[in-house]
Amino acid sequence: MLNPEIKGIGHEALAQLYKWISGKTISGIKNVQLFREYQLRDHRRLDLLILFDDHLIAIENRVLSSESENQTKLYL
Repeated sequence: MLNPEIKGIGHEALAQLYKWISGKTISGIKNVQLFREYQLRDHRRLDLLILFDDHLIAIENRVLSSESENQTKLYL
């Protein structure tokens, strides 16, 4: 969904997500990195990590699966 080359949506989904999180437009951002299955130092994995110049967004996609104890708190 966030890949601008897929389904012809361009950068709009990513721009709207950034605006919703930060309250700013993405126009001044020079660097965005997107990682799927990003491995943390303790070998756990985030489903999606988006790094901007000044923010990061970590997404743990839990469809039909419960969160293990303190799972998302441990990512911080």
